[in-house]
Parts: sequence; C-alpha cells; structure tokens
Amino acid sequence: MGCVTTTVMDRVLAPGERVEEQLRSTVPPYPSVECHMAVCRSTVAPCGMGEHSITKSEFVDGLRCERLLWLSRYERDLRSPPSMDERRRLRQGNEVEMRARQEFAGGRLIVGVPFDLERARAETHAALAEGVSVLFQPVFEHDGALVVVDVLRRDPEDSKAWQLIEVKASNSLKKPYHLQDAAVQAHVLRACGHRVSSVFVQHLNRDYVHPDRGDLFVLEDVTTAIEDVDVRSSLPRLNRILDEDKAPGVVIGPQCKNPYDCSFKEACWSPYGKRTIFFVPKTIHHTRIKRLREIGVVQLDDIPDEFPLSADERAGVELIMGRERHGDRDAVQALLGKLEYPIHFLDFETIDDALPRLEGTRPYQKVPFQFSCHVLHEDGRLEHFEYLHEETTDPRPPSSAYGTSRTSSWRPMSTTASRARRRSRRCCPSCALS
Repeated sequence: MGCVTTTVMDRVLAPGERVEEQLRSTVPPYPSVECHMAVCRSTVAPCGMGEHSITKSEFVDGLRCERLLWLSRYERDLRSPPSMDERRRLRQGNEVEMRARQEFAGGRLIVGVPFDLERARAETHAALAEGVSVLFQPVFEHDGALVVVDVLRRDPEDSKAWQLIEVKASNSLKKPYHLQDAAVQAHVLRACGHRVSSVFVQHLNRDYVHPDRGDLFVLEDVTTAIEDVDVRSSLPRLNRILDEDKAPGVVIGPQCKNPYDCSFKEACWSPYGKRTIFFVPKTIHHTRIKRLREIGVVQLDDIPDEFPLSADERAGVELIMGRERHGDRDAVQALLGKLEYPIHFLDFETIDDALPRLEGTRPYQKVPFQFSCHVLHEDGRLEHFEYLHEETTDPRPPSSAYGTSRTSSWRPMSTTASRARRRSRRCCPSCALS
C-alpha cells in the first residue's frame, strides 16, 4: 500500500454515478486515514494532527491495550512489518469502503485525508455550510480526539440531524471493537455541536450471493449499543498515557491476540521466550490463565507448585520445561494401523475475496485455486499430483474436475519438479501479491 497525494475533487456526485468513476478521473486510489496511520506513520504527530489528538483507531487500540496505544505513537519501528495477507486485507478494506459509497447518491468526498488535514477540515466546514446531504470522510476534532467519518448523511426525517455510518469490511458486527469505533465518532460530533440522531455500522452481508442475490451490505443500528462505551472518561485517560515518557508496563496476555495478532506482539513477547503460560500444548484454560496473570505469573518457572492445574495442563507444562517427554506409542500405532493403502496426503489453498467476483460466491467465501496430493503406495512408491490455477478466470471448475476425476487423469510429477514450478508461479491469480 502506497501513500499518494490527492488532487481537488469538489463536485457532488450525480445520482447513480459511481464513486470509483469520479475517483479514477481525479485521484489515484489511496488508503483511508486509519490505514495510513497504521502503516505509513513517520512522525510523532502525523498528518498535521494536534499533538494529543487520538484517532478513532488509536482510541480502540488504547481500550484494547494501553501499551499498544503508546507504542503506536512513539515506537512505531518496533512493529512487525505487515504480512502479504495483512496488506491484502488492508487493500480489501479500502475497496469495500469505496464500494459502500455507491449506496449513497449525491455524496461529496472530502479530500486532504490523510495527508492534509487542514484542508480536510476546511472542506468539511464548507460542505456543511453548503448543505451537502452526504459526506464521505469528513473530519471533526474535539476533546482530544480526531475522527474521520466514513459516511455522514442527513437524517431523511430530520434535516437538522445526522446519521453516522461506519463502514466495516467484515461480514458481521464485531463487539466491542466496532461499537467503540462508532462511539468515539458520535461523541466527537456531538461535542462539536452536531445532532447525531442515529449511528450505524455498515458491514458486508454474509448471505449475499454474487452477482445479484440479496443486498451486498447490512446496515446495523448501534445507536443504543454505543451508549455502553464510556468515551467521556476514556479519552482523558488515554491522553494521559500519551503524556508519559515511557510505555505502560502491561503484561502480555490474551489482548495480544484478540481480535487479531498485535503488530507489536513479537517485540513485547520476545523478552519472555517461549516458556510462558501461553505456549503450553492443549493450552491452559483461560480462567486459570487469568488467575495466573492476576498474581503476576507469566513464566512457567513461576507457577506455584500448589496452583491447581489439570493433569493435561500439568503434563504440558512439564513437556515445555523439558522435564518430561510424553508420547503414546500404542495410540499412534493403533491410528496408523487403521490406514489403508494407497494413502493420500492432500493439501490445498484458497482465496477469499471480501467483494465476491465469482458467480455464486459470498463475501469471504473460500474458493480453492490450488491442490497438491502425494500418494503413498504399499510398495513404497510415492506419486505427486498437482493443480495450480494461473488464470483470472473462475478456478473452481478445473480444480474440481481434477479433484473428482480418476487418479489416472491427474498430472504426475516428481516432487523436485513440482516445487520448482510452484516457486516460479504467482501466489494466486487474484491477489497479485507475489
């Protein structure tokens, strides 16, 4: 994902006009402010923000982990670089947001975000003064928080009130994170003197089938649900954290993986090594994990002898500590004895598009585009068969045909040859990451 400079776009969309058509004619595709803040930060107060202004994504991060908030602002070099899949997800998020704008005719896109927020503020004020009914990416700042709203629409039943719409590339409402995101935006708008009559999260519809069965998006009303998010007291607390000279000493825990792996996880976890309560086979039950963290125990060496672990948990601890080896040879032999030759070892890969492009598919439906099958015969012979879809067409018919046809119609190859072919090919025809 690259950072680009936007050009002027100040006309209102004509009814039925696609946002993408206007974007292509005036600006290159660009990331939202949140994606820019997450990947392309380079200064302590990026994008012209006030020194203590917290974006909506930083607000959600701060509620998840105070250390994450501080590191995101001051120690960004400690982040693990985004993987190819993470970059793809960011790009898909931008595509979903752009597609969502097609649902709102007559919208005006506020330019300047995220590279010139002073300009964005000025254009937001101008659009409000002109009475524009739908705004994309308007900017508001108050009470130590800066928010960029995905869609702001005048309430059709009350022209003096606004409907706030947060667009998400997920196919369901994710609590509490989506609620926190929407809550801080509503708080800032109301603090700026704007009436917000309702708040929605617009996400993908898991039941939509491409190209035309159902609605692509679901508009979920969260007006009441966001009242449980204490924005008023949280903002001052998070700002005080940013005033500190060093990162808060938060102990590693489930927040490092939930709702997804934190980009600072490697930096925070590396000092502990792998002998922690989070690396035990079969996993220590989350209730006992919580109790151990409450008494300050993270390292396996520090678990009190009298602490109540189950037999499986205790065996896992002993295994990690190297005090005991555990293996059930009889069970392994019994399992292998049930196998009948020829034995097939099948591996396959899938692609899941947020915006489905193949007929009959849903958002994030996994579509196979590659498989590899090793066949072990009783006499020790090993054959390998494979398929990799390298076109931009639908990969399902050919891969299904290979998978359901008789073995004699597959393409046998030596393992060395097949690896060489895989190395020379793209990751997949649709992700364009390799």
